[in-house]
This record gives sequence, C-alpha cells and structure tokens, in this order.
Amino acid sequence: RLIHVLRDRQMGKLPDISLRDMITYIVFFPSLTAGPIDRVERFAEDIKALREMDGRDPSRLVEGSTRVVIGIFKKFVVADSLALVALSATNADQALSAGGMWVLLYGYAFRLFFDFSGYSDIAIGIGILFGVRLPENFNRPYLKNSITAFWQSWHITLSNWVRFYIFSPLTRSMLRWKRRPSSNVIAFMGLMATMMIIGLWHGISITFFIWGLWHGIGLFVHKLWSD
Repeated sequence: RLIHVLRDRQMGKLPDISLRDMITYIVFFPSLTAGPIDRVERFAEDIKALREMDGRDPSRLVEGSTRVVIGIFKKFVVADSLALVALSATNADQALSAGGMWVLLYGYAFRLFFDFSGYSDIAIGIGILFGVRLPENFNRPYLKNSITAFWQSWHITLSNWVRFYIFSPLTRSMLRWKRRPSSNVIAFMGLMATMMIIGLWHGISITFFIWGLWHGIGLFVHKLWSD
C-alpha cells in the first residue's frame, strides 16, 4: 500500500491527502495484516463521505455484521475442518492411493480458499461497520475456466497491484526500446516478472519462486492459445 502511495506521488497521480487521512489509511486495522490492498484515494473518499454522513446507517450494521459472520464461518469452521483432510506432511505419509492423494490435494486447495477469502470477508465486514468499503478480493476463482480468469478472480487486489506497478511499467518500457522485442517476448517477460513477484510476495524462498515461474508459464501458454 505504501509503495502505491510513493509511486503515484512520484508520478503526479496522487490527489492531495490530509495527514490525518493518510495516517488512518496506514493504520486501518482490518486490512493492515493481509489486505485487501486498498488505494489511498479510494479510502480517502470513503472517509470524506463518512464525515458528511448525517446520523447512523442501520443497513451498514446489518451488512457489515453479516459479512463478518460469513467470514468467521468460512475461516474457522470450513477451512479449519478441511485442514483435517488437507495435504500436509503427516497426511501425505498416510495416503495409500493416488485417489487419496488427490483428496488431500483438493482439500488443501479449498482450505486455502476458504481461509483467505474468509479472512477477507471479515476484514471487509469490519470495514463496512466503520463506513469504509474495502475492495473485494475474491470472485469465485475456482469456477473460472482459464488460468487468466482465475488470476483476475483470486486475490484480486494483489493481481491489480502487480498489473499497475510491475506488468504495465515493464511492458511499456520494453515497447520504447530501440530494438523492440516481439509482442510475444514482451508479454512473456512481463508475465514472468509479474508472477515471480507474486510468488516472492508470498514468501522469499526457492519454492515460491518456482511457483511464480510455473504460473507465469501457464499464463503465457494460455495467451498464445487464446490468440
């Protein structure tokens, strides 16, 4: 979030923000630890509207509380229950067949989704209670029919962030090279750099680096196939 503020300020894209609103944006606790990754100008508009609001809004209490309850159920009931059958070192040692390993693998996949999307629901719900509508982070990603659509629906605020501050600046700069590469090379370099950053964002390790490369290759192959 702070990199977004600094880069937009450097490029002259950031509107004037009061120190009070900036500090509120930085320390807003629902989204501080794991997102959604909000933009300061959007956040400031919510704060401004909140100051101008006359009286309390009962619908906000109902909507926010409902979202928090849904998030708690997804994270602490569904995700924690799936943890019992999700892929782990202990469970993998106990798998006796390929079918059993697939159950563990998909148990892990859905545990990840319900855990993180549940947390996002809690953060968004608390934000609504405070009058701040944080951006959505998930849009049924496992129901999408391609890896590109998946990344447009999974951890949406992170995907948007890397598109704005990694993919677009890198590909635009390559277009200005004296010996401009082909469009496919530009797309490949942009996707690989973007997904490596996403991988390392999850953790600085060789496994997440390889995971980012794997997704970058998948996105590039899908681009070629779509074209």
